[in-house]
Amino acid sequence: MGKVINLRTIRKQKSRDDDREKSRIDTQSAGIKKPERARVVQINRLSDRQLDGHKREDET
Repeated sequence: MGKVINLRTIRKQKSRDDDREKSRIDTQSAGIKKPERARVVQINRLSDRQLDGHKREDET
């Protein structure tokens, strides 16, 4: 006898694989991964805070 295959499990796995492939393509098309974008945003916020810290109070 052959090996028993659960078709539901195979279908779910194929769906997961398709979703991963779509996600990989979307990530590549965006060019920058989310952690890198978050790092750039954090650096920009820090530099803005430092710049604001050096402003004079009488300047508006």
